Parts: sequence; C-alpha cells; structure tokens
Amino acid sequence: MSGGKLGSRSLWLHGCSTIRPFSDLGKFVQPFNFRALDETINVQPISNTGLNAAGSTPEAARISALVESIKLAKREHRFADAEKALLGELDRQEQQAKMNGSGVAPWYYEQLAIIYSKQKRYTDEIAVLQRYDRQPKAPGAMPVQLKERLEKVTAKHRMYSAQNEDIAR
Repeated sequence: MSGGKLGSRSLWLHGCSTIRPFSDLGKFVQPFNFRALDETINVQPISNTGLNAAGSTPEAARISALVESIKLAKREHRFADAEKALLGELDRQEQQAKMNGSGVAPWYYEQLAIIYSKQKRYTDEIAVLQRYDRQPKAPGAMPVQLKERLEKVTAKHRMYSAQNEDIAR
C-alpha cells in the first residue's frame, strides 16, 4: 500500500505517524495537515492526558491514574468504586487546600454529583455540591457552573418534595 509513504518519507499528522486514509487521492493531493518528517526533528511521544509519564511528578502521575480509574469505573457502571475514590480525593483536596491556602479542584465534586444524579440520589448530589460551595475555589469557569447546578438541583428537589407532600395529604 502506498498510502503511508510519500516517496521515502513517512507522513505525520499532529506529530503522530499516520497512514493516508485515501491512498489513491494521495497520488494527486497533499493534504495541508500532513507533513513529511524531517530527520533532524526530535519527536517526543504524546499521551492523551497531556502529561509525559517519564517527566511528570509523582503527584501528577497519581492524579492522572486516579482520573483514568474514575472514568473507567463510570464507563463500566461501577459507581460504588468511583464514589469511594472520589470521596477519598475530596478529603485529600480539602486537606491540601487548608494546608496550602489554595482552592480545591472542582472536577472531583462534579463527577460525584453526576454519579449521584445518575443513581437518582438527589439529596446526596445536593450535599456534595454544597460541600464544594463551602470550599475555597481553584480559578476557572467550573465554580460558577457548579453553583448553577446546585441552585437548579435544589430548586428541582424542593418542587418534587412539595408535590409529594401535596399527594400525601
């Protein structure tokens, strides 16, 4: 197949070796996002987390492994495992925030709220969002989004609670 080569040079897409998807088209057109590898360029392997495992700190490697394990547990519907890992990380984040005077990372709180919502554990979802609301925040857009989520879920929970009380009467 002539699709992976242009002359004797490999094709590269965003720093990764690739095979041209339409090999016949490659005879006539050189797509703008392919470039031939210059032998003098030192290409480093990339990872999907944006971290180079060999050059990362132990804490960065720990966080990366934790995030991947949480994502995997959620995909496999092992919500109890993800919940346990997230609750442990919430405690850790809050301790570090107190010691360092920094803010907590919102991703862990958001993921736990999502799990509780999927399980229809709305009081737990509200509790974790309120827990986040009481913490010092790391910079970014997520704190505002989680505040809005808390307000929305709380309003919805009040509405359903009021409806259930009316039905019970």
